Amino acid sequence: MSAPAANSRPETPNPELGDWFSPHRFAAYLLLAFVVAFPGIWMGTETFFRSDYGVMAYPSAHYLRESLRAGELPLWNPLSNCGAPFLAQWGTMCLYPGSLFFVALPMPWALGVFCLLHLWLGGLGARALAERWTGNRFAAAVAGTAFAINGASLACITWPNYCVALGWLPWVVLLTEQAWREGGRKLVLAALAGTMQMLTGVPELVVMTWGLLGVMLLAEWVQSPSAHEATDPSQAPTTSASLAPTGGEGRGEGAGYAQPIAPESHNPSPLITNHYSLFTRFLLVIALIAALSAAQLLPFFDLLAHSQRAAEFRDARWPMPPWGWANFLVPLFRYGQTPQGFWIQVGQEFLSSYYLGLAPLALALLAVWKARERRVWLLAGATAFVLVMALGDAGFLYTALKNVLPGSLIARFPVKFVLLAAFTVPLLAAFGVAWLTRNAECGTRNAECADEPLGSSRREEAPSSQSAIGNRQSAINQSLLTSAATSDGPNRSSALLAICLALVVGMALTIWLGQQHPLQYDRWPETRANALARLAWLAAALGAIAVVAGLGARAARERLLAAGALLVLLAADPLTHQPNQTPRLPAGLFAPGLARAQTQPPPPKLGEGRVMITPQAEAKLLRSNTPDWASDFAAKRLSFWSHLNLLDGVPKVNGSSTLRIREQDAVQEQLYGRQELSDFGFPWLSYLAIQSFVASDGTQTSGPRRRLEGSTSPLVRFHPFPPSELGLGHELNFPRLKVAVSHFGAHEVLVRTEANGHYYLSIAQSYYPAWKATIDGHPTELLNIPLGFQCVAVPAGSHTVRLIYEDQSFRFGCMISLLGLTLCGFQWSRAGRMTKSQ
Repeated sequence: MSAPAANSRPETPNPELGDWFSPHRFAAYLLLAFVVAFPGIWMGTETFFRSDYGVMAYPSAHYLRESLRAGELPLWNPLSNCGAPFLAQWGTMCLYPGSLFFVALPMPWALGVFCLLHLWLGGLGARALAERWTGNRFAAAVAGTAFAINGASLACITWPNYCVALGWLPWVVLLTEQAWREGGRKLVLAALAGTMQMLTGVPELVVMTWGLLGVMLLAEWVQSPSAHEATDPSQAPTTSASLAPTGGEGRGEGAGYAQPIAPESHNPSPLITNHYSLFTRFLLVIALIAALSAAQLLPFFDLLAHSQRAAEFRDARWPMPPWGWANFLVPLFRYGQTPQGFWIQVGQEFLSSYYLGLAPLALALLAVWKARERRVWLLAGATAFVLVMALGDAGFLYTALKNVLPGSLIARFPVKFVLLAAFTVPLLAAFGVAWLTRNAECGTRNAECADEPLGSSRREEAPSSQSAIGNRQSAINQSLLTSAATSDGPNRSSALLAICLALVVGMALTIWLGQQHPLQYDRWPETRANALARLAWLAAALGAIAVVAGLGARAARERLLAAGALLVLLAADPLTHQPNQTPRLPAGLFAPGLARAQTQPPPPKLGEGRVMITPQAEAKLLRSNTPDWASDFAAKRLSFWSHLNLLDGVPKVNGSSTLRIREQDAVQEQLYGRQELSDFGFPWLSYLAIQSFVASDGTQTSGPRRRLEGSTSPLVRFHPFPPSELGLGHELNFPRLKVAVSHFGAHEVLVRTEANGHYYLSIAQSYYPAWKATIDGHPTELLNIPLGFQCVAVPAGSHTVRLIYEDQSFRFGCMISLLGLTLCGFQWSRAGRMTKSQ
């Protein structure tokens, strides 16, 4: 090989720099990044709490944990909303296998680590997908870091199931693409990954994932050979869209930079089959996912049919504001600060942030500009689509689809569309890095090399064997060590500088225009200071990538150090872009039973009645402005606000169920539509079995305790005829009437009665079709009466009335899921036998 260029520094022998970006090393780095960012979470001294995490997600996880530890699958939650389905709710993750992590391990440590581990899992998946698409290990590491740690992914910690769905998203894309091209066991792996995402209960992310995959399949179908063409892998197109990294497993030697990508010759099946096979395999994966998820999907659809979110449901709150795209450049633009110290976007309070980092954004824009690659265009189109959809009605596209598909928008908050951009932009950034660092492949070729599609190689230059590949890799490695600046260096430098200047100008214009038209809650000193800090991170990151790309005379060791520094910068920028985005509290505040022990008189237990938080307390705690986070959370616990009653086992009138039974939702709208409930003669209150009213400071006042003479529970009443009015008819007082609730559990209620006449027995629990009634072991009709409660007609005499929760949709779904598992096992075994026979 030729001697090093003048001005180059003495170098050590090539240390196989590509190995520094191996999957194992990257996994260790990313895990360490999360440990350093959240040490209190890993040590168990602190826990997340902001928004729904503390008052909704954590209590739900606690209820699931306690139910499973008691040997009971929580199909029904009797403690909230006068009783509501639990497993059927999206987001409870009852059937997600990973939930066993926080079921088996100590809480609250386990749930916080559970969220971080799934973001880590997502980073590993994005790294693997980017390496497959670019053949560049360093670019893949950039994509993995940018996807796992950004403003949107950190915002999703508020909802653990969103962290899980994000974590599985890149794996679903990676394995499904492999499945429709290779078949075999990849079909099973893709189905299992898709099922994991489906069981999280995040329908928006599931739909966006499969929408993206559908577009990818269509693009591949357009470029794939037809059925009559040869399917020899050596005849496959040599573009990175259809080829994998060299080295068998995508090892990507050659300093971790851009590699010539060879066909997947290790795969015995055709790389690209006919059109029929592509769609058949794709549909087979979807069918397997539907079957494996049936145990969750069928109860969910049943609840959806009985919930407040009907086809005509319209609640498109919290879209991205019209100026929302500016927050990709200036994180705090048009943000306001609450008295608690949290920053929220004016007009959108669902995601605390969706800032992805200026460096990944710059690299993504560079890829769109320079990388002539089908996947780049596809990812760029998907990004543009979801960013327009995130604007909601202001983007017009959302309105058009809402009118065309009226039943498809039961999921609220258009800003959720931005979550797909948090996946596509890091992948685009990987293509940008691959374009910048591809001088290793170009060697001393002319500047036109920089304009070729990424991963392309002229067919006549394609290596015919692994030895040829190895020889070419050695040449590439030597080129990295000897070339001080390739002929395309100025082109790459100018492109990188142009992108950087465009971002700086965009930030300056954003701040200037915003100050010309200020809003009430703008905080310009903080916004400007934060923007300057982002520019500093951008300058450092782009300087590091310039060193890595070999722009100038750079030693291999310098490139390695710069590559490591870039990964650190990519993580540090989003972790510091917004104060208090992921605040923590001492773990002891989440101890179960803490509020019950501090409340006098003790709140009722299950079967003894309910508490009701007053409308004034509900509104006050919802808009709490106490800067002391610990005292604010303690007050919410003492008031059993939102789902916090689950931590103390306290039955409550309302709750925080995402899907609520339609009749109960109407009742609670009436209750909390009033400003005052001082008139305890209001007829509903006594029938709701309210034992006490709870104020915002946790103090309790007695409720309208009306218990029928002869009854042991305020939850049970008698009527001479089916109740048809708000007053639920007239109560009976037979000369000989006794009723005893011998058992009131989550899935079973036993009532023993004795009376000398026919009557109707009403139970103050939400009516739902899964509940069945028997009298002395014989099935009887369970009536749905006003207030959405349960009622049974009981004949004269002594009887045992039994109500039991039997979810037939769940049972049927379990049968389908078992069938799906059987089919997966059969396919796995069949594919293994076929591989051995070849």
